[in-house]
Amino acid sequence: MDGQNERPLPAKLLVERLLKNVSVPSLVAAEVPSHQMGIGLQTLDPFLYVAVLVLGRDDLRPCTADDREYLDVMMQAFVPRLLTSMAPTASEYLPGDARNLCIEIANRMELIEDDFNFQTFIAMYRGRYVQKPLPQRAVVELCLLHVLKMPFELNSAIQNSLIRGNVGRSTIKALLDEKFEVTGLTRQSSEAILPPGQDAVISTISSIVPGDALTLQKSLVDSAISAGVKVFFPSEFGIDTSDRSASEYIPFLVDKIQTVDYLKAQQDKISWTAVITGSLFDWGLNIPGFGGLNVPAHTATVFDGGDISYEATSLDQVGRAIARSLKSPALTKNQYVYVNSFTVTQNKVLSALERATNEKFTLSKDTVENLWQDGATKVKEGQLLGTLSMIAGSILGKGGLANYSKTKGLWNEILGLPQEDLDGFVREYLAGGAV
Repeated sequence: MDGQNERPLPAKLLVERLLKNVSVPSLVAAEVPSHQMGIGLQTLDPFLYVAVLVLGRDDLRPCTADDREYLDVMMQAFVPRLLTSMAPTASEYLPGDARNLCIEIANRMELIEDDFNFQTFIAMYRGRYVQKPLPQRAVVELCLLHVLKMPFELNSAIQNSLIRGNVGRSTIKALLDEKFEVTGLTRQSSEAILPPGQDAVISTISSIVPGDALTLQKSLVDSAISAGVKVFFPSEFGIDTSDRSASEYIPFLVDKIQTVDYLKAQQDKISWTAVITGSLFDWGLNIPGFGGLNVPAHTATVFDGGDISYEATSLDQVGRAIARSLKSPALTKNQYVYVNSFTVTQNKVLSALERATNEKFTLSKDTVENLWQDGATKVKEGQLLGTLSMIAGSILGKGGLANYSKTKGLWNEILGLPQEDLDGFVREYLAGGAV
């Protein structure tokens, strides 16, 4: 403590100091001599690991409900494996050697038998952070690197794919490519205060829980108005929420609809642009089983024959659409802006995947209604991940809100935003080049 290696620090004081200097959620792990535990554990191990998960602080906004579900699975399935595998080498760890440490820990973790909870955690981690089709071992190493050495400098974080938030990461990249000056803002306190001199605010807040993080956008709008911001981009990036029935099919969309309503009521003070993108194409491919496609396993469930048309947009195209909208403020002011990378069907995507892999996928059949109803049932039972099935069902036609190239028309040509080639994109994605 304070530069003195042998000066002891009481555990309570240590934890208090740690918690004053971490954001939330945070994982604090410590190696403690068994005889100092003070709880009468019968163990032959000279040291034990204690893991404390910090979900909130009085002066910071607590983590969201879907964060809590993710962290619960992490604590049950990942943390015990991490600590068990790290224990033999913890004393050898040197700052700056995190990658080698990750490889060594991953080697030890492979000796522990997989179970359902661990596979669930890996799937959840893929959906949050992994931008490429990686094998499980590579995902585990990336997760370990994330835990042990999180880059904090913006460009470094982008390069290492560790920025949380798929749309946020792609948007930053596109804005920098278009020579915009970018300020990243993480809203943690109860009062969102924007730095001065900002012309636009782009919200990439996400949540699958109604009444959760997405409701924070209203206070962010207020702060933007107070700071003299000219335009606010609410967090949309999905099916067409200009149709108020959207929340009947994906419940958390009620918060997005209400955010735009709030912006419309403030149009004399700040303008807004809502970017509608349909399916986030590579985000969906990154989640095995989403919308029936499991790319690593080469399996697919085809719904209602597989010929339902819907709009799909790559994450990079979403970022480009936001940047191009910012460059055309007179055109996009107070508008829903409809873009895509391509209009596809399940069968077209499946064919592109089979051509790119030179392998036939194993197929099964089901209906969109069953897909959506299964998700709705799980959500009612408290399984929030059932929302993913409701999202997939809505993309595949439930509610008729995801084929807006026919119902509303596309803005791609207006924005100078070329569509992408499906086969070319899938080949690049599978080669690891899609971001």
